[in-house]
Amino acid sequence: MNVNEDGVTNNNESGKKLDNEKTTSLFLCFVNTIVNLHVITLGATTVWISPMASKLASSDPDENPLGRPISTFELSLVGSLSQAGMVIGPLLLEKFFDRFGRKRSVNILMALVVCCYAILSLSQHIYLYYAAIFSIGILLGGCLVGIFMYISEVTEDHNRGSFSCYSGAFIPVGNLYAFILGSCFSAKVFNLLCALPALFAIVISVLFLPESPQYLINISEKKEALKVVRKLLGAHHSRAINLVATVELNTKKINNNKAGVIKELFGNRSSRNGFLICCILTLLPFSSGIPSVMSYLHTIFKEAQIDTFYSTLAVGSLHIFCYLTASILVEKMGRKVLLLLSISATTVPLLILSVYFYLIDIGAPIVDDLKWVPAAGVLLLILTATTGMCTVPLVYLNETFTNDVKSTALSILYFISTTLVTCEIFLFPLVQDLLGLSWCFGAFLVMCIPAFLFVLLTVPETKGRNISEIQEMLAGRKLYSISCK
Repeated sequence: MNVNEDGVTNNNESGKKLDNEKTTSLFLCFVNTIVNLHVITLGATTVWISPMASKLASSDPDENPLGRPISTFELSLVGSLSQAGMVIGPLLLEKFFDRFGRKRSVNILMALVVCCYAILSLSQHIYLYYAAIFSIGILLGGCLVGIFMYISEVTEDHNRGSFSCYSGAFIPVGNLYAFILGSCFSAKVFNLLCALPALFAIVISVLFLPESPQYLINISEKKEALKVVRKLLGAHHSRAINLVATVELNTKKINNNKAGVIKELFGNRSSRNGFLICCILTLLPFSSGIPSVMSYLHTIFKEAQIDTFYSTLAVGSLHIFCYLTASILVEKMGRKVLLLLSISATTVPLLILSVYFYLIDIGAPIVDDLKWVPAAGVLLLILTATTGMCTVPLVYLNETFTNDVKSTALSILYFISTTLVTCEIFLFPLVQDLLGLSWCFGAFLVMCIPAFLFVLLTVPETKGRNISEIQEMLAGRKLYSISCK
């Protein structure tokens, strides 16, 4: 008799071979693709203000649905409200997915997002814009938790990381989607099109997608969970039974340990050090300026007096390419090396952009011969920051925490990072109006210096290490000693 790695006992070698196969079914790929269509709407929402800023600032009533140009403060507020909503969304909707199920909850929340976008397309008053975009942020913030929860529960250990990266790539796809459509259509049509991927995903989900196996086990539907696992994973019957048993065991452990999660997270030295490191790493995109650049891309290019359509198209395409490239480089170069190179390289475009817009502020005649600089600078910024500062922190988040504290740690980190990103997006146009874009990019340049030192002295290299080895490194008494182990 042979026992495979899943703990299933087989009476012959063929059974062992079949049960040990680590395959990914086409249906699982289909399920993940449909669910991630919601992430396209999320990605479009994060940069919604970029194409809308020029429309809302226009004095042409045919282009501006409000009938008047909005003020700088109104632009800052409407541009940051979706991010503000995403901060509190996970906190408000945390229990929603346990009560109604992952699939059903995601569909309900995204249906409400579609309704909010419909209201937004018909709005002619700034306060309706505030309410609609803030509501969309709340719903998407909560829904994002449900989407990643669903994906983690329908995948296995050997393909969960790949599908997580796959999901992340849909955010820049949504960015590009918004950039293109925002330049081609009116505000009314653009708002409706932002909701289109979510609407399509809802219809397909209702018709074809199954519920999460873990939720089915939570509500004592073990037989149905077994059917879902076999369909999702294409698993042999004995292996499917073992997978369901594993999910059931893990669910019981999580439920039994809920009361002590916070104590375990901050009382355990390795978890505490890991949390502090990841807390800083999640702020690296903030120090690169990428959230503000992507949110106000049209405004930046308009001030530089260059064509916004082709420039934003190039930026969106490059953003997608960089996400895919980073998933390869992170395994070949290592996490820490890629981070250090990314931070160092990011200072170059930030310096270029800061100097260029300073020359504009002082009216230097040489600017007329440097029209290509802002587009090249932004493209270089996307290339250098996205291949490391904006992607590698996600790898550390998945590798640093043990399963018993991971969900709690990620929720807290998401709250902190989203709060700061909201503040950045809110302040960016105000600082631009008060001091100019040169000061904005100069501030991001300065923030890269402590970021580089922190990664160099504190962040450990986790490439090729399992969770036990990582936890052992993190158990050091001082953070600066971790990187030396």
